[in-house]
Amino acid sequence: RRSSAREPHPWLDPNKKYYVGPAARDFFDPTCFPQSLNCASGRAKLDNFDQPSGNLWCFRFMGGHLVWDASQQGENRFFTMACMNHNSSGHVAYLSPDLSLTADEGRAELWAASLHPLCRETVAGEVAMQLRAHTSGKILCADERKQLVHLVKPQDSQATDPVTGIPLFTSAWEATPDDDPPEEAVQALLDKLKV
Repeated sequence: RRSSAREPHPWLDPNKKYYVGPAARDFFDPTCFPQSLNCASGRAKLDNFDQPSGNLWCFRFMGGHLVWDASQQGENRFFTMACMNHNSSGHVAYLSPDLSLTADEGRAELWAASLHPLCRETVAGEVAMQLRAHTSGKILCADERKQLVHLVKPQDSQATDPVTGIPLFTSAWEATPDDDPPEEAVQALLDKLKV
């Protein structure tokens, strides 16, 4: 948890690559392998976090994605989502309005993110957010049971199963930066593992 309400929220850095996974509604379950947004098949879905392709994303903000100023964060900043490793060719592909991939950024969906209070903060710089498509106003949601990704009307994003009462979708996402851990943290872990 954050120690002070005055601490700035981490926000998406357009100069970093991220793994984007559904934000768990409960505490982290180490017996459940983490899922992430993946497009190796050419269409957005959920797959295991450690897949070799289709799961590394960059947020390309409109108005210049290489310039970053913390004052620019907020719901009115639109961006495209670029998959940086969708295949072995090394070409970037963008998430389109129908959740398929396009090589043309001009055909990509524009997204807006709003901070979401649900964040485990397991990694420094992790951002919890809700993603809204500019074209339709729909929310990007995950169906973790079926490993599917959908665009859902905001009023339907909190729907629950009528029998179990369990939410049908996860409407919040955590963007985890693809950063190497600090050397001190790695050394501390290695020291703990020594017998």
